[in-house]
Amino acid sequence: MKKNNSKIKLLNSYKLNIIFIFTLVMFIGLSLLQAVPVEAQEEPKTWYVNASVSESGDGESLETAFKTIGEGVTAASADDTINVAAGTYTEQVVINTSLTLQGAGADVTTITYTTTTDGGYVVSLQSCSGVKLSGFKIICDGKGGSTKADGGISLKNTTQSQLINLVVSGSTTSNGFLGISLNASSYNELDSVTIQGVSSNANSEGIILSNGSSNNSLNNITVNNLTGDYAWGIEVNGSNNNTFETVEISDLKATSAAGQSEGIYIREANRNSFTDVQINSITTESGFNISYGLHLQIANENNFTSVTIDNISAPITPAGISLMSGASNNIFTDVDVSNIEDTGMGQEGYDIGVALGVSISNNTSTSPATGNEFNDISITNIIGDLSSTSNGARGFYLTQYSNGNVFSDYSISELSGATTIGVFISAGDNNLFSNGSVTGATRGIQVQSSGTDEAEGTSVHFTNIAGNTEYGVRNANTTAVVDATQNWWGDASGPKHITSWEYEEVTVTNPDGTGDAVSNNVLYYPWYTDVNLETLSNFITLTKTGPDNAEQGDVITYMIEYKNEGNFTETNVVITEDYPEEVEFLSSSLDPDDGTNNKWTIGDLDPEAGDTITITVLIK
Repeated sequence: MKKNNSKIKLLNSYKLNIIFIFTLVMFIGLSLLQAVPVEAQEEPKTWYVNASVSESGDGESLETAFKTIGEGVTAASADDTINVAAGTYTEQVVINTSLTLQGAGADVTTITYTTTTDGGYVVSLQSCSGVKLSGFKIICDGKGGSTKADGGISLKNTTQSQLINLVVSGSTTSNGFLGISLNASSYNELDSVTIQGVSSNANSEGIILSNGSSNNSLNNITVNNLTGDYAWGIEVNGSNNNTFETVEISDLKATSAAGQSEGIYIREANRNSFTDVQINSITTESGFNISYGLHLQIANENNFTSVTIDNISAPITPAGISLMSGASNNIFTDVDVSNIEDTGMGQEGYDIGVALGVSISNNTSTSPATGNEFNDISITNIIGDLSSTSNGARGFYLTQYSNGNVFSDYSISELSGATTIGVFISAGDNNLFSNGSVTGATRGIQVQSSGTDEAEGTSVHFTNIAGNTEYGVRNANTTAVVDATQNWWGDASGPKHITSWEYEEVTVTNPDGTGDAVSNNVLYYPWYTDVNLETLSNFITLTKTGPDNAEQGDVITYMIEYKNEGNFTETNVVITEDYPEEVEFLSSSLDPDDGTNNKWTIGDLDPEAGDTITITVLIK
């Protein structure tokens, strides 16, 4: 058969054309790709600053370092590092991009500046993120205006930045001083930061978080030696969900005639957490001054754990912890409050003379303080006025609209003053105290009305109420009843109650009791007969009578007589008999409980009420 070679040649030519066109397209495509320029990304650079160089270089090596930090910040791009050598740098530093500014250590590297404008700071982080500032001592000499505070470090609109291993100090002459200010700044970290040696003619504050500065982490914070008209260690204002861990605040002093000194002040701020906090030596000098260890105002759901508050003094009503204006649902756990002293005795016009361990006050009907919890709290050595019988020391102090707060595992002792009261409730409702100890006061617990509010629903249980000289519990109301059942009163005979009152058609009195005294309108039965709270009081007598002797095979009858000899209705009374092995139960005048032959449920037993159970048995 003859092949058609012309068709084969034509087909091969067509294939070659396709291959040529495809190769040409690939070549053009690759050429176009190679023609697009690719910009190489620069690696972050390290810049160098050294105050001891004779003149500034290009900052790219130790030998050619910049002379000022400001030059390094200006030269740096995002994510660059600026290493600052030991020395003193007299300048104001403003950072607005992500970078690392690393000093040689706070003990050898200092940034100092005299601020001359209102609200000036030595170091400012403005509208940036990812900044790391560490290893500096920062000193502010504030000589700005009189309307805004000067300070050490400012974070404004700044996020995800770190302040580590820093010391801040300084003074101002005509305005306030803020050691570190976080304004509208969130998700930042402060660690190993010290604010110390600050004085001001206005307010002195260590650290302030304001204007929605939330979700910040502050660890290993020290604030000490602050003096000003007002002196605050840490203020959290309008900022939520911040965590503070290992905080030491000490030696704060307010000097003006109407100033305040406060370890930690929280206002309109919620869900902040404080752990391992020590507050010590918070004082005010004279005039209408108040000192607080912790002060919460319109603040909710904050949490405090492992807190020590010691040595708080003021001429007017100092307090270890003060909750005001509707502070609610805050939790305090493992708290020690001690050495709270009113120093205003004898000052004309300021002789209020009351010192407080924990105060919940200044609330309103529309803004009550409710649901706060205090667990494992110790109140000791509260020192009030010795001259006026209306004044003295108070362990817990609750006023009107302080409702539904819970105190557990608490102890109150070593109160001094003309009249000392362990727990003072003036018109707060439904507050619960349990598993506590109130000893050595004039009145262990006092409840009284305020206006039309009579402090209803106060409950005190499982508490050691002993060694209080006038009353264990005194109720000054006329209608509200204090439930103080199941407590130890210092003696197995119960509290001393020589008067009487009627409660649900029962006369309440205990004239033979020798424990701490109680007033009328207090329920105290049953009480514990031992300080370890193991055995409750019981006034039911049981008298068993029957034959003196019996022999094997005898059927005998004997009687159990029971009677409530006390002044209170006994509830859920159950009588149980134990038969010897050689005795077989036959019958009883009152049918035993189902499934038993030795148990009789009597139920409630009124005072003087009783009966007899006759039992017949066989001697086997």
